[in-house]
Amino acid sequence: MESRTAHLRYVDGLRAIAVLGVIFYHGVCEALWATPWFSAPMQANPAWWFVTLSSKGAHGVDLFFVISGFCLAYPTLARLRQGQRTSFDLRGFLAKRIARIVPPYYAAIALLLGIVMLATHAGLPRLGAVGHDLSPLSILRQALFLDRGADFVNGSFWTLGIELRWYLAFPFLLLLYVRSARTFFALLAACVLAYNFTQLRAIDIGTLPGFMLGIVAADWRIVAHRFSRFALPAMLVAFDLALALEPYASMPSRFGLADDTGYFVQTNIGWQLASFCFVVASGQVAWLRRLLELPVLCAIGVSAYGIYLVHQPIISAWGEHAGLHLDPVPNFAGSVLLALAGGLLFSHLAELPFLQARVRGLIVNRLGRPIAWLFSLAGLPSRLDLGEAQVPAAEHSAPVDAQRERHLAIGRAVGPVRLGLE
Repeated sequence: MESRTAHLRYVDGLRAIAVLGVIFYHGVCEALWATPWFSAPMQANPAWWFVTLSSKGAHGVDLFFVISGFCLAYPTLARLRQGQRTSFDLRGFLAKRIARIVPPYYAAIALLLGIVMLATHAGLPRLGAVGHDLSPLSILRQALFLDRGADFVNGSFWTLGIELRWYLAFPFLLLLYVRSARTFFALLAACVLAYNFTQLRAIDIGTLPGFMLGIVAADWRIVAHRFSRFALPAMLVAFDLALALEPYASMPSRFGLADDTGYFVQTNIGWQLASFCFVVASGQVAWLRRLLELPVLCAIGVSAYGIYLVHQPIISAWGEHAGLHLDPVPNFAGSVLLALAGGLLFSHLAELPFLQARVRGLIVNRLGRPIAWLFSLAGLPSRLDLGEAQVPAAEHSAPVDAQRERHLAIGRAVGPVRLGLE
């Protein structure tokens, strides 16, 4: 089985790049030495360039969004590209998504609450990255992904509710792409226009294009779309667009305050397009794929979710204590290495055990009955018929070659395939 799926190892490399970007971003944001450089004008000083480029790591979140759409869509689209008539198991999909996301998330909440309680008992100050409202009601709302106005235990948790809501929409977005790609792209454009120019201004709408572009990237990877040859230069164009749009990009505040603005905003279509091009190029450009398949990147990528869940409080603790007594270089290096070490440890204890087939199967089976009851109550079908492939036709793609045939073969082994988020 490994020989069939080894070419997808680069997806773990992509996830590693995404989580490292976020760690770099928080590493410079939490460092007092870096603060003056955020507002300084452009200059040749290496410190300015380092802080500026590291801060762009915030858009590792955009890359995560694209990877998420890619991983969820790839197996089903591979089967469809074989000409098979395919249906989508709605209840099983939702149960698997909950089993994947929720246990490590709850473990991270419990860990951070335990640390806060110990710090309070010892008379230590609370970490800056930990929310102030830790009441039982606030924790319950976060546990149920009711994130409006949430004062998160960990500020990085804001993306999880968005992901869960996308999971609910994903089967229907995939059906739309399969049945009418033009309508799918029209909806994508409508999300961009609606978010930026109407009152339909929600973070879910503004970030959804990245997730939708991940679905497109999965299909273009399977068919070896001719755009793949131009993905790297297109990424540079999208990067320039992202920088040009940064002064105008914003997100609604979760607390009803003025909009969040700045380089870190995840509703900038330029960064979403750049992430899309990067994912497409990674699957087609041989040297880039080999780079992403380096064992060290794959090891980080496998644990990227666990690292993401705990990295920010670790960096905050370092910056507020040990990092104060170090020069900039060891300060930053220490925060990154400590975040990675702590995240890898957390992942091995609280994430990877739930990926074992036996444990995950048990959770999915336990979730089956309540999910089936909810579907029955709402009058929803248990399966969604996707029909046969009507996705963008072959004339828009590169000629069929051996590499493309290997990708189509994944449809025969879709059950065991691991795509980084599975």
